[in-house]
Amino acid sequence: MGSSSVPLAGFKGLRSDLLVALRKEQPLTAKELGTRFGLTANAFRRHLKELGDAGLVRFRREVRGVGGPVYAYSLAEFVKVAKTNELVPDQARLVEVKGKQIALFNVDGQFFALENTCTHKGGPLAEGDISGHEVTCPWHGATFDVRTGDVVGPPAQRAVACYGVRVAGADIEVEV
Repeated sequence: MGSSSVPLAGFKGLRSDLLVALRKEQPLTAKELGTRFGLTANAFRRHLKELGDAGLVRFRREVRGVGGPVYAYSLAEFVKVAKTNELVPDQARLVEVKGKQIALFNVDGQFFALENTCTHKGGPLAEGDISGHEVTCPWHGATFDVRTGDVVGPPAQRAVACYGVRVAGADIEVEV
């Protein structure tokens, strides 16, 4: 099954197998998943976009080792972490979701979620100062954009993981 010979309609038949694979091992890279289904990573990414658009698969960046960012896919699942009235504007809170420590931020009524651990020396971002859409690590001053997890100021050189957030009624839910 080569990448050029697999029409999108044929891929839809693999959907249940893909979702089973993602449930067992999260996250998996496009290369790992593509190999499993006989596709190149690029061909598999094109097909995964459809599942992502349907809200079934989540595309996220994960940093592994010194090689830089690895793009990975996992099942999308939103988990309730707080109520909107529990987090006032310009405040952060540490929440734990599925064993992950996540810094939840309220910036002018908009909610954002980042990995809580600074990529410089492991400082707790939920305890950092918030200024606009930036959080400053309390340990060494690295600054991150709460909307994307990107580094805004040194000494950190790598972004932190960013999680999807949605508000359902009065509930704040984070995608993990």
